Amino acid sequence: MFSERIDSVKKLIGSALILLILLSLCACGGTDQPLNENLLVNPGFESEIGGSVTGWTLERYDAAAPADDCGVLAASDAPEGQNVLCIDSPNYNDSRYIQKVDVVPNAYYCFSARVKVLEAEPRDAQSGANLSLIQTYCVSEYLLPADRWQTVVLYGKTESGMKETTVALRLGYYSADCRGKVCFDDVSFTRVEKSAIPEDVPILSMAPFTFESAGEDDKNTPTVTGIEINVLVRAAAYFLLLLLAGFLLFRHTLSSKLFYILFAAALVIRLAASVLYTGFQVDINCFA
Repeated sequence: MFSERIDSVKKLIGSALILLILLSLCACGGTDQPLNENLLVNPGFESEIGGSVTGWTLERYDAAAPADDCGVLAASDAPEGQNVLCIDSPNYNDSRYIQKVDVVPNAYYCFSARVKVLEAEPRDAQSGANLSLIQTYCVSEYLLPADRWQTVVLYGKTESGMKETTVALRLGYYSADCRGKVCFDDVSFTRVEKSAIPEDVPILSMAPFTFESAGEDDKNTPTVTGIEINVLVRAAAYFLLLLLAGFLLFRHTLSSKLFYILFAAALVIRLAASVLYTGFQVDINCFA
């Protein structure tokens, strides 16, 4: 009787181990990805012509800026097929077509596209057309106008726990607005072996950064309006302190002690503002 129970327990343990092995194999298979296979939807933009682009979404930092001329156009000089995807931004902006892609942790990826820059005028020196991954520092070189199609290639590596990333075909970048017109075609995002990456080519981290002041609600994300209000409030406080100092100076009642008190008050306001408002994670921490 006792031996029968032992045999039953052994069978139960054996069945449980087999089940665990099968589940582990299924889990491993679910996170696997084929090599050198394009993971993008509609990478050649041959599905339609117009502003609605299958698989891609247009995003702009200034969403109120005109975007009527953005979308898929027929082009006689298209590198592949007949259509190209164009971003036409008459105003300074950070404009991009994005697409989410599944990735696996600790893997290498190649993001490439053919790019033709018709017009590009950066607000500052460092900007232009590029390939990048949203909310990361993974970005290609900036391209300026050229009378030809150029091939842009970007290599990156995922971090532990990463399950997805968002690719961007872009005119501009974070804090690097640009206006102009650029066309993209033959876009590819593939998983590759490390050995396939040239030794002299940098491999960028695909890990996303986080906004320190942003929570789960997008309303907490810093905005242009928030920056303006912050600056205006501080400017008003400084002006009142300056007005008080001028009044006391005019009345010949501004002592050295009172001057240092006013100066200390201005310093406290500055330090409090620097703690309460961090700005954008991607911006330089300016002492403005």
